[in-house]
Amino acid sequence: MLNHANKTALVTPVPPPGPTAPQAPQVGAPAMPGAPPQPPGMQGQDLGKSVLQGHEVEGKRFVIQPPAQPPMPGAPKAPPMPGAQPAPPAAQMPGAPAPPKAPGVPGAPATPPAPAVPQAPKAPTIVETWTSTNMHLPMLTKMQGPSGQMTQVCHSAVPGEPHPSAFQIPPGYKMVGPAGLPKLPASPKLPTPPKL
Repeated sequence: MLNHANKTALVTPVPPPGPTAPQAPQVGAPAMPGAPPQPPGMQGQDLGKSVLQGHEVEGKRFVIQPPAQPPMPGAPKAPPMPGAQPAPPAAQMPGAPAPPKAPGVPGAPATPPAPAVPQAPKAPTIVETWTSTNMHLPMLTKMQGPSGQMTQVCHSAVPGEPHPSAFQIPPGYKMVGPAGLPKLPASPKLPTPPKL
């Protein structure tokens, strides 16, 4: 990683891949062979193959439904379960007067509770991605949802391994250790103490 302002370079070794954990068995409806499992509320659609900027690409569209909304205050409550006991009345201090009730208008009918206001359902998020079949690189990604729209396009992709010169530290850059600290020289080996 190069810091052009300070003219420093940080080299981070890539750790070797560890053992892979065994996959837990999937529970639910059987998936199509070769298709990755989809989370609940997501529907996938294959868009076929096409050519984009000279690369063969394969398209997929995903429709992700928003999670269910909790009920609004004032919404009708579910009927009580058969055999359930009603909630006890609120406790009152002995000898305390009862709380006053709001005065009503004589002869006026009781006001019914306000009906629950239905919430408008949120729009789903739609993701369309076109991936290079050769490089396995997303060439075009479009996302549209409640938070807005986003489009990402890969304008320059060269297949194959990058040239080693792309990983050379430019002349005039100083090597640093982690967190931007100067790299310390290796400590000299100390002689082993004699055995008693």
